[in-house]
Formats: sequence, structure tokens, C-alpha cells
Amino acid sequence: MLGEKFARVFGTANPYIRNLKHDESFASFAKNLDGEPYGGMAIWGGLFWQLREALGAAVADKLLATSWQAFEAPKKRQDTAARFAAVLQAEAAKLGEMQSATVAKALRDRAFPIGK
Repeated sequence: MLGEKFARVFGTANPYIRNLKHDESFASFAKNLDGEPYGGMAIWGGLFWQLREALGAAVADKLLATSWQAFEAPKKRQDTAARFAAVLQAEAAKLGEMQSATVAKALRDRAFPIGK
């Protein structure tokens, strides 16, 4: 695995650089502004990984790809998470009730800004 090779190069104690299987919430994003340039990205990655496990790789990967394609960045950067969450929910609704409910639950569980 590529991650395992990078982990060895960087001398980590684990066979990975980042573990996306966690339950960090979006609320903890502000706490990750400690100088680590990609600290907050692990929170997004955790959401995406949770969706991949719940929906399966094929469905989740397609859902995320279509969501990114449909996403238009808002004028205010602080609205980005809410805007992407809304697009993700809209794209999941096109797939069916179960997929929509799974995405909504994951966003709620991780305290992502929704409903704007």
C-alpha cells in the first residue's frame, strides 16, 4: 500500500500517516488550527470514510464525485461546509431514501453545519 510506504519514509509508528476511521466532529475543526496544515481535513476524511463504510465504496465514491461536481463555492468561505453538506444531501436523495438517511445521520453525528 502506498500509505504504508509513506509511513515508513516518515518514520511513523503506525503503517499509515492518517487514520480516517474516527468519530471527530466538525465542531473539533476549530481545535485543529494548531499549525498542522491538514488537521481539519481529517474531519472531512472521517465523514467520507464513514459514508464509504456505510454505503459501500462504489456508491460512496460516486456520491462524493457527483457532489464535488455539483458543488459551487459560496462567496463566504465560512459557508463552504454548509453548502457542501447541502449538495451532498441533495445528491444522496437522488440515490434513494436509505442513502439519503445515511448521509443525513453521518452529517448530524459529526455535527456538520446542515440546514442552511
